[in-house]
Amino acid sequence: MVLTNSRHERFAQLVAGGRDQGHAYTEAGYVARGMSAHAASSRLLKRQPDVAARIAELQRDSAQDCRMNRKEILDYLVDVIEAPGDGAPEGGPRRESSKVTERVRMSEKLKAVGMLTKMCGWETPPSPEAAGPVEVVVRIGGDAT
Repeated sequence: MVLTNSRHERFAQLVAGGRDQGHAYTEAGYVARGMSAHAASSRLLKRQPDVAARIAELQRDSAQDCRMNRKEILDYLVDVIEAPGDGAPEGGPRRESSKVTERVRMSEKLKAVGMLTKMCGWETPPSPEAAGPVEVVVRIGGDAT
């Protein structure tokens, strides 16, 4: 079922495709900045259950077309990152179950790290509340003693 509201449909497609909700919200044509986009996208999903249903439908359809599931892809990326490589420090953490046996170039490892962080949603900065208190020291005039 395609949604009749074009912004709702675009938002659903972006989220189902892996885009985080805040970015999908603005890319679908809504106006919001920073964390307000994330809050607004959550409200959209709560107030419009058909949008959430459309996302689930798109994800189901996409999952049926895939040869690998999300966990398999995450495991593969971790295997690439942990594989021996050129310029990588030896003796780092390594799982015995790693399936990557050839040496992997450092540039490929960094790409895998980027993909992994994006898939896990780690690329967005934490909210100030999640980061905890911040200590700020201000010195006004004079030398520090």
